Amino acid sequence: MYDDREFLAATDPAFRPVNLSDGPDGSLYIVDMHHGILQHKTYMTAYLRDKLTSSGLDTVVNMGRILRVRKTWPPIRWRHN
Repeated sequence: MYDDREFLAATDPAFRPVNLSDGPDGSLYIVDMHHGILQHKTYMTAYLRDKLTSSGLDTVVNMGRILRVRKTWPPIRWRHN
């Protein structure tokens, strides 16, 4: 189905998918940590700090999100338990 490309890819450098789950509507839910820096301050070099600051990734904190991937047709029907 996806022979020539990745199913899940992003151009956002702060995209950090940490969990995938299916929902009751059949959609795929993606938990995105959405965080710019994953490096601990103790181990951050001056070079890396400058790169992160110049790209703005040092300001991306506390912005987690949940994304929903769904098909557009046919309309989604909720499963009832």
